[in-house]
Amino acid sequence: MTSWDFPGSDPIDILVDLAAGSVALSAEPADVTTVSLTAGRGGRRGEDLIDGVQVTFDNGRLEIIQPKGPSFMRGRSDLDLTVRAPAGSRATVRTASADVACVGDLARLQAKTASGDVTAASVSGLVKVDTASGDVWLEHAGANVEVNTASGDVRLRDAAGDVVVPHRQR
Repeated sequence: MTSWDFPGSDPIDILVDLAAGSVALSAEPADVTTVSLTAGRGGRRGEDLIDGVQVTFDNGRLEIIQPKGPSFMRGRSDLDLTVRAPAGSRATVRTASADVACVGDLARLQAKTASGDVTAASVSGLVKVDTASGDVWLEHAGANVEVNTASGDVRLRDAAGDVVVPHRQR
């Protein structure tokens, strides 16, 4: 496991771009933003992938980016990412094949995944999720929600704004 700590209690912007594995975001009262990255299935190859992930924090913006090469998915290993950030933070997550799980109070969530599920407990602002074959579960959305999925299930318990889930012909 590799980890980073960034001091500060103000909400931040989070950008995650990870090929495969899992992304866990926790937005709760905190005086430090913590990032932990571990190798999932695949052992040593996963450890090699961790070394290539770029983690930067500047002016309230945290970026966690896994570089893509011509064969980034071939023989891949999963990476498991955990981010603990102050409540009210805003998250943008892009993955090819990773589940995204969010707890605590996010101010905004935008997630795009080809084959990962997206779950969130509480988002006070906009929620926008695009997934080809993942399920989407939202507990509470304090504003508008837009979900696009080709073959996943969508469940939303409570929304304060407009909800748009385009119908796709199968």
